[in-house]
Amino acid sequence: MSPYMAYWVSDEDHDEDEEHDDDVQSVPAPEREAAAYTSRRPSLSHAHGHRRPLMFALLWTLLRRAAGELGTSGHDLSNFQGKHACDARVRMAAPRTALEVSEVVTRFPRVRANGVGHSWHRGLFCSGEDEDSVNVLTHRLRSVGVGASPSDRGRRLAGSGGAAGRSPVADRVAVDTESMTVKADAGVTLRELLDHLANHDDLTREDGPPGAPTMLSFGDALFRGTQRGYTLPAFPWFIDQTVAGAVTTATHGSSLRHGSLSSQTTAVTVVLANGTVASYHEGNPAFDAVRASVGRLGVVVDVTLRIVSNLAVRKSSATLTPDELVRDVQLASDAAARCHERFPTPGYVRAWECTRAAPDVRRLDETQVFWHFPLGKAVRTDFTRLDSIPGFPTPANPTRRRTRRNSNSLRSAWMSTDTSRDRDASVVRAQPPDAPRDITDGDFPLMANDTFSRFWSRQWDVSTALNTMSGVDDARDSYLTMTEEQYDAHDNYGYDQYEVCVPLRLAGACLRKIADDMVETNPAWDPVGILTPQPGGLAHGFRSPALIRFTSPDTALLSPSNLHAAGACMYVNVEDYVRHATTPAGRNAKFQKVFEHLRGPKCDGRLHWGKAGWPTEVTGGAFDGAREYGSSWCSFGCAAAALDPTGKFAGTSGAMTWPSLDVERCCGGDGGVQYLAGDDGCECARTG
Repeated sequence: MSPYMAYWVSDEDHDEDEEHDDDVQSVPAPEREAAAYTSRRPSLSHAHGHRRPLMFALLWTLLRRAAGELGTSGHDLSNFQGKHACDARVRMAAPRTALEVSEVVTRFPRVRANGVGHSWHRGLFCSGEDEDSVNVLTHRLRSVGVGASPSDRGRRLAGSGGAAGRSPVADRVAVDTESMTVKADAGVTLRELLDHLANHDDLTREDGPPGAPTMLSFGDALFRGTQRGYTLPAFPWFIDQTVAGAVTTATHGSSLRHGSLSSQTTAVTVVLANGTVASYHEGNPAFDAVRASVGRLGVVVDVTLRIVSNLAVRKSSATLTPDELVRDVQLASDAAARCHERFPTPGYVRAWECTRAAPDVRRLDETQVFWHFPLGKAVRTDFTRLDSIPGFPTPANPTRRRTRRNSNSLRSAWMSTDTSRDRDASVVRAQPPDAPRDITDGDFPLMANDTFSRFWSRQWDVSTALNTMSGVDDARDSYLTMTEEQYDAHDNYGYDQYEVCVPLRLAGACLRKIADDMVETNPAWDPVGILTPQPGGLAHGFRSPALIRFTSPDTALLSPSNLHAAGACMYVNVEDYVRHATTPAGRNAKFQKVFEHLRGPKCDGRLHWGKAGWPTEVTGGAFDGAREYGSSWCSFGCAAAALDPTGKFAGTSGAMTWPSLDVERCCGGDGGVQYLAGDDGCECARTG
């Protein structure tokens, strides 16, 4: 996107003239905002100072047509490309406060919350199939800055290369440097949050005007030279998604110490099915259900996350053959398998304590890999924090807590009927007549043709080389994230994103099979097998690289890396650009064969909740939550029965129901949110 032009829809325009709700206008970016705050991104230059030719971004930018982003403009109820759309009759709401969220929730029998639409799972994206269903959009929602002083210290640190000024999300984010946490509105994107934290100047004097010079002691000056604000302990590659969406789906980066974003969460504020606005903190009996709830328990209005100092990190990249990659992962996988054999009890943390002690496992902490299948190469990137590295944490053994719910964490959200009716006109509306607005080019033969698979793979290789370039930078800019230019370059061509969490103990054998399927041999050319196999076979079903990352076990009940699910795992993210490159959309058989392997017995991968591949959508089969999540699945079922007894937030997917769970008999504790797994007749069985 040009730095001088921005596509946006003003909230005021929505209120003043509903007939123009859907107009997307191209206007000059406000000069004050543009000059005041500059988002952070990796350098576009080589170490020599020569600008890198961004072939990938240039090529795709030339091919794409001008279009406003769907994202927070809230044009209709489809994903960010206009695909996987909800029924056109489903209503959409854009509340500004938790009170307005509560009003919407209590008036509709079926509700789901949406951020920027970074989802390929329609069943958990859409609230229903009729006009009595509503999707709540969070881009206008304000919770953190209501009734409290906003965090207005999102100023660039000295020497950070940007002008001093106010952060664009200053009134939506509150940084607490004493507790080392940050509280953010649900609709703030991870990019906005990370930039705000990295630019947060905790040394600015409160009693002076913003930007005023401050005398620093020698110690403060030395501290300023080594710290550049704050950041999250670990964060994902794709950061143009909302904080609430990322947390509630257990989205992750690569970290065997810090785990997923849900692992880094300390508090969640959510509007429940009865309209109550409730705050859940660590130690609350329902916290492990709420923090990775996939939107099934209510509408999240804000979340609180741990933060760390944004200190220097060394990034080191190396190009590997697929066999070298498999060897490295196999060593860690074998160590995890040995520990699993010693401690086979599901959910028992001793297996993880044993696994994390293995040097071959620790070497994969924070490792990320781009595997370019058609090129037969993998780019491994490792990170070293240039400060003291703490030991690996151990997740607590899941136990049945009997603590009482803190009644002070709940605040009543009742309202008068007249006020509710008056506000509905500005909060809830129907989708526009042209919904869904698909912004992609539906017919693009060059993308669909397998002959060009290596060509497209090279473009991704060139583009991601910018991200993986070795060097030292602060943590925010060192860890891999998609740049805004890359996001704008890739989003105009339809694709489906799949991701699975493969148990670490199976990761080596899982990758070995994939590597074997990505090469082809010709007995006529090489009858004795002395030539090196070349990329081929299933590799031609891919255009973008697979992204491989590693995470520690999680106690969040619906996290794929939950101790009762995959546990410590290798995440494999793959994208299908072929299916949507023809009209009508076809089937990418080579891609699907790899995905079936990732879900099969050799890999046993758990699906990411927000991505494609769910059996109800692809194969028509049933999702067996009890098999994939063990007792954690029924633990979450008890929380759902207690907090959403009518299934208001169930969505259109059959995956999030528990018809075989005897709630009266098997759910108890304070509020009935705890699963009584040890009671007779309460074994967690297939319920999906």
